[in-house]
Amino acid sequence: MERTTQLPAQSEPLLNAIPAYLAALLLLGFAIFYGGWPWALMAAIWVVALRTGEDGNGSLLQAAVSGLFWLALFHWTGDRRLFFPFSMQVAASAACRWRVQGKWTAVAAGAVVTAVFTAVRLLQSASAHVLGVELVVAAAVLSIGLVLLPFTGKWAASTAAALLALAGLLV
Repeated sequence: MERTTQLPAQSEPLLNAIPAYLAALLLLGFAIFYGGWPWALMAAIWVVALRTGEDGNGSLLQAAVSGLFWLALFHWTGDRRLFFPFSMQVAASAACRWRVQGKWTAVAAGAVVTAVFTAVRLLQSASAHVLGVELVVAAAVLSIGLVLLPFTGKWAASTAAALLALAGLLV
C-alpha cells in the first residue's frame, strides 16, 4: 500500500502575503535596532502568534503598524516604560487570537506572554514592587481586552489593552 502525503491548501497566494511578511521583517528589524533584544523578543512572539492563526495577513500588517508606532514613540521619548504597553498589546493580541479555541486558552496565551514580559523585567532588575504593579495592571488590561473582543474585534481590543496599559503607567 502506497502512502501519500498531501500538503494543506494554501489559503492565500504568496503574492498577497508578501506585504505582511515584509512588514513583519521590518518590525523585527526595527525592534532589534531601536529597542534591543526585549523588544525583538516580544515582536517575534507577536509575529509567531499571529502566523499560527488563520486571521490572514491583515492582522500581521496591523501588528507591524502598531509595533512600529510603539517603537517610534519609545525612540522619540526615550521612555523605557513604553515596553509595557507594547508587551500588553502583544499579550492581548495573543489572547484574542486564541479566544476561538476557548476562554481558558485565551487566558493561557495572555499569561504566557505576560510571563515572558515578567522574565524580561526580572532580567532588567525590576523591583518586586514595580513587578507587582505591572502584573496587576496586566491582569486588568488583559481581562478588559477579552471583554471588549466580541464588541470591537481583535485589533481594536488589543489596541485598547495597550492604551489602558499606557494609562496605567501614567497614573
